[in-house]
Amino acid sequence: MLDEAYPPSAGRYSQPHTRSWASTIARFDGFVIVTPEYNRSVPGALKNAIDFLYAEWNNKAVGFVSYGGFVSYGGNGGIRAVEHLRLIAPAGPSPDPAAKAIVATVFACIDTATELWAESEGRLDLADLYDQCLAAVRDGG
Repeated sequence: MLDEAYPPSAGRYSQPHTRSWASTIARFDGFVIVTPEYNRSVPGALKNAIDFLYAEWNNKAVGFVSYGGFVSYGGNGGIRAVEHLRLIAPAGPSPDPAAKAIVATVFACIDTATELWAESEGRLDLADLYDQCLAAVRDGG
């Protein structure tokens, strides 16, 4: 839980663990947050980690991958966790908030994505990789 004297938006961190976390997040240009769905949302530890900082999250690209219950067995694949993350992360504006991807069947995609990436020798556009991966899942392969 937040144990700072000031809210994160003030940027006045006094605790060593908060300063360390802020330094870690500040040096990246974007993030892919991978999380399970927990009680139809995100785990409390992830929400807390996001809420600890403010400016360090701003104006950075963010993508989400979630898992939880396989869709083929009646689960939702983590969609609710991603929907909640879209509301809470990042704390400030990102360059393209509409460009957040939901990958509900991530485990079904791993083999296909690995093969496609290897075939392209690392030159496949991420959006193309995503489209081809989901097409393979839809087609049962």
